[in-house]
Amino acid sequence: MAPVPEVHNADVSGFRRSRVFAPWVFALSAGCSICGTESDQGQLVFSFDLNVDPFAELRSGDAVLEGTLLCLDNVDVADASSSAATGISLSSEWWSECVEITAEGPQSLDEDGCFLFDAGPGEVTIFLREQTCSVESGPFLAGEFVDDSLRVEVVQAATVAARLDPGSIERYLEAEAHPGPAGEWPVDWIPSADAPLQVIAGEIIALPVTLWQGAGSGSIVAWDTSDGALTVAGGADSGVYSAQWAPGEIEATLMVDETVTVDLDRQGHHWEVGALRAVDIGAAASIELVAAYTPLSDEELEDISAGAPRWGPPLGVRAVVRDAEDRILRAAPVAWELVDGAMYLQDLQLRLEDAETETEPEDLPLARHQAYLIPAEYLQVDASSCVAPEPAPVVRHATIMATVNGQEASLDLEWSELAREAGEEPFVAPEQCTIEGEGCGCRSSGGAPGALLLGLVALGLRRRRAAPGSADPRRRSR
Repeated sequence: MAPVPEVHNADVSGFRRSRVFAPWVFALSAGCSICGTESDQGQLVFSFDLNVDPFAELRSGDAVLEGTLLCLDNVDVADASSSAATGISLSSEWWSECVEITAEGPQSLDEDGCFLFDAGPGEVTIFLREQTCSVESGPFLAGEFVDDSLRVEVVQAATVAARLDPGSIERYLEAEAHPGPAGEWPVDWIPSADAPLQVIAGEIIALPVTLWQGAGSGSIVAWDTSDGALTVAGGADSGVYSAQWAPGEIEATLMVDETVTVDLDRQGHHWEVGALRAVDIGAAASIELVAAYTPLSDEELEDISAGAPRWGPPLGVRAVVRDAEDRILRAAPVAWELVDGAMYLQDLQLRLEDAETETEPEDLPLARHQAYLIPAEYLQVDASSCVAPEPAPVVRHATIMATVNGQEASLDLEWSELAREAGEEPFVAPEQCTIEGEGCGCRSSGGAPGALLLGLVALGLRRRRAAPGSADPRRRSR
């Protein structure tokens, strides 16, 4: 097996995990109770257009790159933080007239009132205090809003490494999902950052670029991509990327034996980000299937009978494709099949089709690119919409098969389905469902059922929104 890459052991526990950006993980939550960066007292939530990784968002106290611009113009009331206005949007008048904003630490204000971290490294604390104003009705009762703050740790570019990041989904799953009967996640399912990433020739590969403290072994660093420039070099028609619809990310299609390098330049600093090397599909020699399941709360586990699985329905399956030397291959055109059971399958082709259906024309390039960020090695599933609800928890089973280059692998899935109330009408499985391997209906008309459709709508229209979740991904077993 390939060695565990340094970045795989990095501390990313400080960043909130996105549950809206990616359809692969959207089933973890039908929404989020806190979307964005929460203030220290939990009263306010900010949305920042910063690059972290596709599945994470800045949290108060986390690291940001020197030269980053932070604007506090997208703010709302956190759920349950105000007895006067829970769920009510914060008014711009109250925010602009009734909240005094000051800061300590290495920063300055630009002409738009945004904080620019251009005065060296160190901690910046932004203080948020309510002041006397003429606004009669605000989101908080009189005296309810307490002094609040938002903190960032500014780090210098010289202390940061930039990497092509093929492991953002895996880090997310390790932190937020359950490994099921395996009991732990594979230690080698993220390719090493120290060698060119092996990709299948002729297939589209999309990857984010993430910044790390400690030369790639520390924590992820958030950064403003507006003045960063990615370059791809090394081949006759090597790679393409567009900062207009994918800042901080690349997209490329390579020829057999072609190797390209990726560099990042920002504010006078240059990073060698990484390299891609294309191999023929014939290099695929083995497949390992890894399932990710819905974690259950302590309250939910109380309803599960003894001996039943201690995790909920599967969220998806990852096919780890390797060559004869155990090197992981990315962008492998994996074909998926449900051999037994009943569920909705969403592969890359379907993610692309649904993104096109649910996206406005002007947003389609971004939607397609984001679909490719979850490549064909990842299968998303909906294991609940295709079965009738039961009045008590039940144990369910299914079998998934993956095929690539004549190599096959199958995985038996087992989980606990919680009790659900039956509707007034008799249950009828959506036509998109596959039932007991009778043929895939997942490409028939009607789109994805349930939460999957919501995730796909969000795919092309929103970037990097966050939700609760700060489990340490270094904790590999559940």
